[in-house]
Order: sequence, then C-alpha cells, then structure tokens
Amino acid sequence: MRYKLIIPIIFLLVLYLKSFSASVPSYCTDRKVVIAYVNGMLVSFKDAVRSLDYMKDSIILKSKENLKNFFLKNYFSGYLPILLYNYHHTVDRDVIEAYIQLTKEAGMSYEEARTVLFLWYFGIAGIATKNNPLAGGIATIYMNRLLYIYETQPKLLNENYIKHKEKIQNWLNKGYPIIFIAHSQGNLFMNAYNDNGWLKPNISNPLKPVIRVIHLATPTTKTTFSNNKSPYYTANEDIVIAKLVKSLANIPGLRIKILPPNIELGCRNIFYCMYDLRDVTLHGLTTVYLNKKYPQQKPFYSIVQDKIVYFTQDAINEWYRNIIGDSSNPFYEFDKLALGGICPICGIDPRNIGDRQIDPPRFEKLTCGSTIYASGAYQVSTLIIDVSDLPRNTTLHSEFEPYYIPDSICISHPPGVEKVKEIKIGRDVGTPNLPLNSYFNVNTS
Repeated sequence: MRYKLIIPIIFLLVLYLKSFSASVPSYCTDRKVVIAYVNGMLVSFKDAVRSLDYMKDSIILKSKENLKNFFLKNYFSGYLPILLYNYHHTVDRDVIEAYIQLTKEAGMSYEEARTVLFLWYFGIAGIATKNNPLAGGIATIYMNRLLYIYETQPKLLNENYIKHKEKIQNWLNKGYPIIFIAHSQGNLFMNAYNDNGWLKPNISNPLKPVIRVIHLATPTTKTTFSNNKSPYYTANEDIVIAKLVKSLANIPGLRIKILPPNIELGCRNIFYCMYDLRDVTLHGLTTVYLNKKYPQQKPFYSIVQDKIVYFTQDAINEWYRNIIGDSSNPFYEFDKLALGGICPICGIDPRNIGDRQIDPPRFEKLTCGSTIYASGAYQVSTLIIDVSDLPRNTTLHSEFEPYYIPDSICISHPPGVEKVKEIKIGRDVGTPNLPLNSYFNVNTS
C-alpha cells in the first residue's frame, strides 16, 4: 500500500548556489556515537557478545529512546555498539597477562615484575611441596610453563592491542565520539590505550577526539583520564577486585595501590548478595555491575544508563564546540549542519550563501496524512523532516508553488542516516523541465 503525504515546502535556498565539487568528510552525513565494550578476563567471545547484546537490548536502547529528540536536533543517527574483545586464552595465561598489564601501569619493568612473581612462586611452592618429591616435581614442571607463558604472553597481548588500536583510530578518523564501557581487566586495556597514545586519530587534519569512559569493577591504579570524563565504580563487596586483587597487588615486592572500592551494594550481608544476584564472586558484568536491584539507593543499571545519557549529550556538545565554537554564535544552529562551511547541505555549498538571511533549522515530524507547510523566499530556510515513524516504502508527495521552488531537497530519517533526493534547479537560467509535483520514496531500507 502506498501513502501520500502532501507537503508544500521550501527546503533551502531560492537562489542558485553551486554544489561542492571536492570530496567532503564522512562526518558531514555520518554522525554517530560509538559505545565500545571492553570485557574482562576469562570471558569467552560468545559470552562477551551476549553481554554486549544485553546492553544493546536494554541500556543502550533505552538511552537512545530517551535521547531521540536530542539526536534528531543534533543530526546524529544514534549509537554504534561495538565489542573490543579481550581474548580469553587459558586461566593462567589470562592471569599472567593482567599481572603484566598492572605492573607496567604501576611503573615496574617487565624484568622486575617477573622477578617478584617467581620469587613468590618459589616461596609458596617450596612450602606447599616440602617433603613431597612428587609435588615438588609437579611444581617444577608448572614453573617451566609459567616461564613460557610469561615470555610469550606479551606477544599475544600486543596482537590484541593492535586490533583494538586499529578499530579505535578508525572511529576517531571518522570523527565519532566514543563512550567506552570497560569491565574488570578491560580497564587495564583502557589505561594502556591512553598511556600508549592510541586515543588519537592518525590522519592529517582530524577532528579533536571526544572520549568518555565508564570504568566498572576496576583493578587499576588510576582512571583513564584524571577528570570527570572517566568515573569508576567498584563495589565494596566485589570478591575479585575489592578483596583478592587489592590484597595480592599489595604484597611485598609489589606494593601496588589499586583504586579503592567506592560503592556499597547494600545487601543484608555479603552471602545474601551472592544468593540474590546469583554470583558468588559479586564481580560479573550483567549479574552485578548492570543489575537492577543494587545498590538499593540507585542500582548499577540506572547508574550506567544515566551516565551514558549524560556522556552522550556532553560529548556531542563538545564535538560541536570543537568544530564551530560556542553556541552563542547567532548562526550556531545552521552551522551544526554546515559545520562552519565544511559540509554541503543537500548538495549546496554553504560558503556561497553570502549575505542571505539564515533562519534556524526547523524540525517537523511526519505521520501518515500529515501536511507540513514551509516558506522563506530569498533566504536560507532549512526544514528537517523526521520520517522515522512512517511505514516502509512510503511515498512522499511534495508540491512547489510558482516562484517558490527550492534549489534542493533532502529527506533524513533521522538525520545522520540520510536518504537524499536532490533537485538542482539553477534558477538564474530557468527550470523549464522541472515538474511542479515531485514524488520520491522514504524508509526504503
């Protein structure tokens, strides 16, 4: 079935403006916020994908619904949820890898950290295998395995880093703001990205990076940034971080101070927490750090969702400030489309507007049978039409009154994922072949 929507519309300039001939940056039409999840240790790829899917289907979807109008009026299409997978090898390899990361973050050399590790291994193994030759032999064999892991794991870790680095810098090269959600060992990855200078684009004349981080169950000595752009949350009841890692990191020879726990789950007692959350470690991402019950005053689920919503707005506003300056600019709303003359609007070069009057963009939502009227002869008039709620393959019918024919038309649903219909008129030379009525489809993909 086909629906007709009648819209007398003047969309942009009523004077002839030439189109851009040069290529334009991808962020002129492709604006989205990346949400990158970095998983912890001992997590299979399947489980990591399942955790990301849970976030997409609940927290991220809810955040997008809450910000629908904000995205629309800022020309961003929404979120791009992505997994930066921290590979699970074996239990001992994963533990050694995290140890290498933490000791390096704390300022220890690779050799110094190795010496401390094996001194402790010799001491504990010696006590455990005293007067037991068989156990002593097994301990020696396993020591050789640990030496092999310690020597070979940095190569595997670096391969993982490189894959993440390529993805991150590709997003930054495209100008995407990024919100990282790191859990457990994923936080060590986050700090390594920053310490190695990988949270920057690697192309000439890039946009300034806009990055936020949400640290969950944090076994690190610091957050990625020293400001409020990378808050951390570690439950005091977390057996893995608040009890085990905190204690082991502080043994003689290491004396590493990780970030202290900063939030209470508030259960009746720790055993009740384990039972109620079905997690004996009180460390899991979905079971604890995205649960909907605890902390009782504000569950982790709500904390993370609220932080995503806030960071999204804050990051997009920063993104525009970096490009077009302060919002006090009288042409600020128009410049959010043209990005200060960088981007064409419906094929029109905003640098050729001259001294025409510029009206702020106007936002309209279409439903079946609705009619939108627009006018604005001899000025720059931009109408943003949201057709996201229309059925698939809807036919849009546009009518132009004589002498009020626009130079071009763009339909976005929502802006950021554009389906473009351009009508180049060239009013100075006349438009003898232009039909008065124009039909084109929207929501076709």
